[in-house]
Amino acid sequence: MGFNHGEFGGALYWFSPDGSNRYMISSGNIVDVFNLNHEYFAIGGLDHGSYSRGEIIQISQLADQEKWQGSPLIKLPSAPYAVSVFNSESAIITLSNGVVLYKDGKLSIIIPDGPWEYFFPQNSVLSDDQKKLYIGMRQYVAEIDLEQKALRLLVPSEEFKQPIDHN
Repeated sequence: MGFNHGEFGGALYWFSPDGSNRYMISSGNIVDVFNLNHEYFAIGGLDHGSYSRGEIIQISQLADQEKWQGSPLIKLPSAPYAVSVFNSESAIITLSNGVVLYKDGKLSIIIPDGPWEYFFPQNSVLSDDQKKLYIGMRQYVAEIDLEQKALRLLVPSEEFKQPIDHN
């Protein structure tokens, strides 16, 4: 279970099935947990004021140990908001200022400057054919064509549309 209390901290915990036992796996603000090729990972970080940081954490259980442990794996360019698993081999991570692809221990940029600084992305989902990523946020849904690396903002009607200030 991941917990994120913003500037007040957070952590990743293991709980027994009945909830009677628990222990902390890793400290830090946990946004989401995901599985790639039967390995477990978490994204965590903080976006607060002018401070935006994040990381991918690998969650593993050593053969000779009973407990799970979390190890920082890779720094993210900014705070993560959502993750979608792509072809079970990679993860598309929505950041506070863009979108990246994580695969085989490396990051590549899909969208360098997402215009959602004040719209707070909350979740993401891939289309059935995995060619488009949809990111839900205040007032908009971002549609990203993953092949073209093209972004388009969708709104339910013009009355929801707010000007985007890039300054």
